[in-house]
Amino acid sequence: MNRNSIVGCKLDKEMKKAFEKECRKEHRTVSSTLLLFIEEYLNKKGKERKAD
Repeated sequence: MNRNSIVGCKLDKEMKKAFEKECRKEHRTVSSTLLLFIEEYLNKKGKERKAD
């Protein structure tokens, strides 16, 4: 995945709230939290797709 596709990806409001909460909770840098968050999100999407 290239950097532009990550930056261009729009987070919906719910994801944005959850993401901000994670940032505060873990006191991580935004970029490392963002990468983890996207990874988790993609994993969830992948599982949902397999279930169909």
